[in-house]
Amino acid sequence: MQDRGSGAANRADGLPADVPRRPPYAYVAAEYGLIGPPRAEHEIVRATWRARIVEVDPEGQVRWQVPASGAADVWRLPDGHVLYSHETGVREACAPGLVTWDFSAPDETYGCQRLPDGATLVGVCGDATLLEVERDGRIRRAIAVPTQRRGHHTFRYVRKLPTGTFLLALPDDDRVIEFDERGRELWRAELPAGSLPYSATRLANGNTLVGGGSSHAVFEFDRDGRIAWSVTEHELPGVTLRYVAGVQRLGDGVTVIVNWLGHGHVGEGLHVVAVHHDKSIAWVLHDPDLHDTLFGIALIDAPGPISR
Repeated sequence: MQDRGSGAANRADGLPADVPRRPPYAYVAAEYGLIGPPRAEHEIVRATWRARIVEVDPEGQVRWQVPASGAADVWRLPDGHVLYSHETGVREACAPGLVTWDFSAPDETYGCQRLPDGATLVGVCGDATLLEVERDGRIRRAIAVPTQRRGHHTFRYVRKLPTGTFLLALPDDDRVIEFDERGRELWRAELPAGSLPYSATRLANGNTLVGGGSSHAVFEFDRDGRIAWSVTEHELPGVTLRYVAGVQRLGDGVTVIVNWLGHGHVGEGLHVVAVHHDKSIAWVLHDPDLHDTLFGIALIDAPGPISR
């Protein structure tokens, strides 16, 4: 298959020998390929890349999968179903790949979240809007995101916090913001110009963990918007961070980093890196025979509570 590396690039050279090459948990992955011809903004995405949601056991065997063009955000729900975003909407599916719920959005969709009352948060890039969607497909609330940007890079992952406010990264603005349902900004953190940050999650300590996108880094910002902790491009032995997408903090303090290998790096690095606070590596996911590019991962039975 095209666009995959081989030889030395696929051996994860440079990693300490005792670092596990697979997570110690089963997981569900969102593989970001496209089904059908890409639009102009997707020129970097190859038709040969796998485009699917796939559940994998701890030994690396596929349990089930479902095709999904432009899969990005993914959650494993308490009943074992999987909620995920795709190119223009959000779906829920279960083994053996049956779609049990489907919401079509009017434009690109990269983020979703199942809310405590059973509704689903959906991020729609084209008009910079968050939708709260009921199970019957009714839109109960539309929230305008406070940005002047529109289009492909408006935002990626979207999160509603227990306080009722919203947290997301704005790639073209190179910032992360928290805002209320009226669009009033409550908090922000600035990233270096050209970072195109991808994701943000609020941690139990009140800090905010950010997938830094093209900055090739992960940042933890404090309440004042200052960097409290970070992992940069070449800081970990044997690891090169590419486009940093989804990030999460496990209950044992491990930070899980999804390392998207698009932009010409398919087969040339690790799909996921899990790192302790002291920046020692807990485990990685390196399986170029199974995966091409990942935007998101949901770990099954990992230590909780998980901030993501």
